[in-house]
Amino acid sequence: TRPQDERVAMIQALRALGDRAAGAVMAPIAEDKQALSREAVGLRLEALRTLLAVDPDRAVQTAEKLLDQPTDLQTEAIVILGTRRDGAERVAKMFLDQKLPRAVLPQVTEGLRKHLGQAPELGRLLTEVMKGGLLVSLDPSQIEQVRTLVQRQGNPARGRELYLNKQTVACINCHKLEGVGGNVGPDLTRVWETQSLEKVMESMIEPSKEIKEGYQAYRLETRQGVIHLGLKVADTGTDVVLKEASGNEVRIAKSDIEELAPTKESLMPDNVISQLTFDQFIDLVAFLRDRSAQESLRGLPLSWWVIGPFAQDLRMSSSPERAGAIDPKAPLEGRQPNEKLTWKLVEAEPTGYLDLRKVFQADHISAYALTFVYAPAAQKVKCLTGSDDQMRLWVNGQLVHEHASNRGAAPDTDSFEVELKAGWNPVLVKVTNSVATHGVYLRLVGGEGIRFSATKE
Repeated sequence: TRPQDERVAMIQALRALGDRAAGAVMAPIAEDKQALSREAVGLRLEALRTLLAVDPDRAVQTAEKLLDQPTDLQTEAIVILGTRRDGAERVAKMFLDQKLPRAVLPQVTEGLRKHLGQAPELGRLLTEVMKGGLLVSLDPSQIEQVRTLVQRQGNPARGRELYLNKQTVACINCHKLEGVGGNVGPDLTRVWETQSLEKVMESMIEPSKEIKEGYQAYRLETRQGVIHLGLKVADTGTDVVLKEASGNEVRIAKSDIEELAPTKESLMPDNVISQLTFDQFIDLVAFLRDRSAQESLRGLPLSWWVIGPFAQDLRMSSSPERAGAIDPKAPLEGRQPNEKLTWKLVEAEPTGYLDLRKVFQADHISAYALTFVYAPAAQKVKCLTGSDDQMRLWVNGQLVHEHASNRGAAPDTDSFEVELKAGWNPVLVKVTNSVATHGVYLRLVGGEGIRFSATKE
């Protein structure tokens, strides 16, 4: 009966506590096949992850029931089954029998790779699974062919879309580039300058050949036979925390660890490009060799304070506009007498899109989003925005942009100059009256030393 964000927080808290008794509560939530709305699927995913943490045997049983579920649940089920040798073998055979979609190839192969140390015979199965994927070699003639095709027909813009796609090669989940993305793998900022085409191809085709210092993967086996592979990000007196390739962190009590050892394999799968077509591979390499395409990711705010809903009137002044020096930790007046609303800290998608429909789990609302941009000196910068909704934008309390009609607006549709003062500059956006999606893109370009933060780091 509690709000969605509270329910998620409770499930995550139970995961941290690690009490096996929580499994009896988590399993029914995860297995509820009637719960198919976006928020319900998100809740089921969190329940499934907590179930794996507190009761691995039951988690495997539940995962077997979810192989026919929508994409995210099916993918998570495959990951969980891959923590056991028999589960990894089973999903691999299902994949070969075309009972699983091609999109889950990375999860299927990752499960097999986890067990190769103790069961090398699974290597033959891994080879069979890999046969259907794109095969590119590091032969000099192949490298020259790629070089020529990148120059003649490679499309960095399409490559950028592939790089940012969380479901395809999922580069953005692990690597940070121009301040955008995860931190499981090395920072790729300025890769266009620091890495040759040969090195770029090598890191994609044979990522285990050279592992950068600080990114050594560890293989952890629990006393229940569950295997995890990830970076060791914490090692306390009682727990070990691994960050998996997905970005999820797994906390294991030391009393539950059977074996923990570094592995010679990169956390990045050897087959990361296998699900691409050859043309897509060329586009992705073109993006990783293109300075301007990579620098287009600069100036994306990834964290926002969000508050709402308010009246669906773009020009009706609501409390966030009247607050002056906005303190996101202070509650504001809502639409009703004595109603108090609080700001919620949320993350934008790696592409920079702030999805307000996802935040409020509703359509046709009016809401505000707040973030801060730091400038080492006063300067003018170009602001690029895009939204399907009506939108207003303030910088330092001054209205700098407005569009008052619903439209299909992609990223960077609108372009205008804004003035930043030295220090922190509040950026407030109002979005209202959605037709299709409900959110906003925002990016600053052309500045010197600017950076976004919702917490004024």
